Amino acid sequence: MNPFILLYALFMSPLGLIVTVLGKFVPSLREQASHRYLSGKKLRNLERIRSVKSDCQVFFASSAGEYEQARPLIRRALQANPRLFPVIIFFSESGFRFAKAQGETLTYIKAPWDDLFHWYRLFKVLKPSKTFVVRYELWPAFLSVAKSWGPLYLVNGVASPSLEGKGIGSWLRSKLLRYFDQIFLVSESDQQFFENQFKSSSDILSVVGDSKYDRVRERISERQGQLQELSGKLSKSWPRKKRFIIGSAWHEDVKVFIDGFKLWAERMDEWQVIIAPHDISLEMVQWIVGYCQEQGLSVCTYSNLDSLGEQHQVLIVDALGILPELYGCVDVAMVGGAMHHRVHNVLEPAVRGLSLSFGPRYHTSKEAVLLVDKGLGQVLHSPEELFTWWSSLSVEPGSKNPTIMAQVKELCGASDAIMQKLEIGQN
Repeated sequence: MNPFILLYALFMSPLGLIVTVLGKFVPSLREQASHRYLSGKKLRNLERIRSVKSDCQVFFASSAGEYEQARPLIRRALQANPRLFPVIIFFSESGFRFAKAQGETLTYIKAPWDDLFHWYRLFKVLKPSKTFVVRYELWPAFLSVAKSWGPLYLVNGVASPSLEGKGIGSWLRSKLLRYFDQIFLVSESDQQFFENQFKSSSDILSVVGDSKYDRVRERISERQGQLQELSGKLSKSWPRKKRFIIGSAWHEDVKVFIDGFKLWAERMDEWQVIIAPHDISLEMVQWIVGYCQEQGLSVCTYSNLDSLGEQHQVLIVDALGILPELYGCVDVAMVGGAMHHRVHNVLEPAVRGLSLSFGPRYHTSKEAVLLVDKGLGQVLHSPEELFTWWSSLSVEPGSKNPTIMAQVKELCGASDAIMQKLEIGQN
């Protein structure tokens, strides 16, 4: 056992216990601490399922985004071996809740505190033949234990400003990355980054693309029923007009969006607008409602959709997990986050062929950069720019942009490439 791992474990064991206890009394820690305890009942249930399966593979995802990226890999692994027991491990509570909201039928749990004892107990029950880490869950105790059971793979590795530097953080990540048998990267520039920043051996680096592209296309076919149900619910309560959605919105995005919408004046009745906030807390929803009403706009929330009438101009989404399907019910989209920090997922509206826009802080998203470079994504800085772009569009209800859809299709294929390299499902 690596001496560093032992020292780390001696620190983490009591820390996890302390945070768990504090979580019972401190609201800000409660969500982070919940669902992490590996009770005897939980382990026995996992052991019962594992006993009737021929194999187990573990997929460690931080949150909802990484979970979605893991789904194409899990799907292919199950196709290759229907008796496989895939187990999804979430680091964040939000990912755990997202899987529940999606009606996930596969086994998923929240990660225990990064303690050797907890991971030993879990892996002893699961006996996985392979472990996949999506993006960067580089927890020392987890990696040490996972590696002792079989090959360890990192998928969708990308360069990131948060990973740059020459301090102890970079040194530690370079050490932890050595636990992986193979690191699957999105692009050639990502490989150069790993080689230069972490001194990773080229022997374990493979450029295959990003599985999230596969997921956005697969989700469309998987969730046609949910899309039709949502579309019917919208149309019943809110007769169809041209629709504009802002997805994953923050305060700054909402202000630009609503102020731009108000510039339409007499033509506002041609459009219905939907605001889907990144944070669906009551506080955020109430703030959006208040801001819209201050601007003289009539508002209703998704939870009260059945009471909607044509007089309502803005629908605020206060439900989790339906944004990808909402993109299938609209004609134009703005993706939030890039007005103040960084853009959120632009693939979900792009795969639907929507006219697409976002704020100026989009460069952390490779696909947003690609869309801008190809003239398929509009960068906005102000309500006036939003209005100018919006009013220049020629869209009709249900219209799509096939060029954007084709661009997303070209990016697909990473999941098959990964499975081929691991010889999963190959006869």
